[in-house]
Amino acid sequence: MRYGTFRYPSRVAALAEPFAVGFHVNRRGGVADGDRVLVIGGGPIGLIVGLVARANGAAVAFSEINPARIEQAASFGFADAINPAVEDAQARADELTGGEGFDVVIEVSASQAGLRFATAACRIRGTVVFVGFPGSIPQVNVLQAIFKELTLVGSRVYTFDDFQKTMKLLENLSADSQVDLDKLISDVCPVEQLENSIRRMKEGKSNGKILIAF
Repeated sequence: MRYGTFRYPSRVAALAEPFAVGFHVNRRGGVADGDRVLVIGGGPIGLIVGLVARANGAAVAFSEINPARIEQAASFGFADAINPAVEDAQARADELTGGEGFDVVIEVSASQAGLRFATAACRIRGTVVFVGFPGSIPQVNVLQAIFKELTLVGSRVYTFDDFQKTMKLLENLSADSQVDLDKLISDVCPVEQLENSIRRMKEGKSNGKILIAF
């Protein structure tokens, strides 16, 4: 794939679309240099959101209950993790932020527990970005949003401008020897295995993106 003067390896080129999603999420959340960002959900999109946030100069932590996904995030240099399944998530969030809360919390898990934690972990007058699609109508702690004066933002897909700017971001990340984007791709499967690949993603059995080869 060619964009401008930069040539992408085909596997990295396939990541342009999910990275555009991550770029748009960060834009919607107003993530800026020096922000403390919490990403709830360490799946493929959550990890990409974290990579984009870090590229914007933010300090990024993850909240995730899957040990394999926590390990994968650590392999990209994300040392700060919260595992609500084995520890007091709020206490850990307070530890990481000195009790102030995160500037931006990005909820990608679409779980009810993640939605509750999002408003709890956010600082006063911080921003919560909702990205994950819950299977049913979720419950958000509106009282916390009111008392903390939180900004609640939704994010879906991306704009053409986001996609264009993502190309430059991918170029920069590809040039960074410390970021192995190829690790974001867990499998490359033939189109005949599309249904099985979708099932694996829904069941959380894949920690990365599955590419379908035609």
